[in-house]
Amino acid sequence: MELDDSLSIGMDDLSAHDEVEIPGELPMMAVRDVVIFNYMIIPLFVGRPSSVEAGERILEGG
Repeated sequence: MELDDSLSIGMDDLSAHDEVEIPGELPMMAVRDVVIFNYMIIPLFVGRPSSVEAGERILEGG
């Protein structure tokens, strides 16, 4: 079986693009019983107000 990594991106791929500006503060959310790696897509079920707020900030681009 051959690995299809067509959606993968490495640090070398970023060098051809413009500089990425990383904000001084980033929203974070603690999750239980799961390890999330780069480029994973998983559903997040949140209920705590602080987690909901973090999710909304992420969706707003902040």
